[in-house]
Amino acid sequence: SFGAVTLLVGAILGVFQTDLKKIFAYTTLGVLGMLTMLLGLGTELAIQSMIAFLLGHALYKAALFMSAGSVDHETGTRDARLLGGLRKAMPMTALGAVLAALSMGGFPPFFGFIGKEYVYKAGLAMEGFALIGLAAAFVGNILMFALAFKGGVGPFLGKSRGELPKHPHEAPLSMWGGPLLL
Repeated sequence: SFGAVTLLVGAILGVFQTDLKKIFAYTTLGVLGMLTMLLGLGTELAIQSMIAFLLGHALYKAALFMSAGSVDHETGTRDARLLGGLRKAMPMTALGAVLAALSMGGFPPFFGFIGKEYVYKAGLAMEGFALIGLAAAFVGNILMFALAFKGGVGPFLGKSRGELPKHPHEAPLSMWGGPLLL
């Protein structure tokens, strides 16, 4: 139950953030809640789900944090309210961030999809009170899906939303290579 509450609180708090790294930090808090919830279920399937979810999270979240760093370095801001339309100025960073956001959102064939499917499978195998955890996982994943797009896709789509501190341009290979690799 503590894991389910932490999952939901982290995801809800993330919705109200405007700084890219804070958005991702609160989703990480939510994921820690998800992992705690799975550990609390204690079944072999729940533990396997926890490991799969953790691996997927490590891959996409590292890529998203590095992409946010590239955006900050090349635009001078991480404020999601100001960022938009960066895909033309930062195509490689955009590609890495969007692919990571798709994984975080749970789209197939990305590893994030596999991790989330195992979470649902572990929840469906439970009975009684544990099904409330499944509902929390579902709601938490919907919120994390929205946050993946707010922080990982939003800065690159649409039009610029305001004057940026620096003229946006692509980061060097040393900054966008890692997210793309992950």
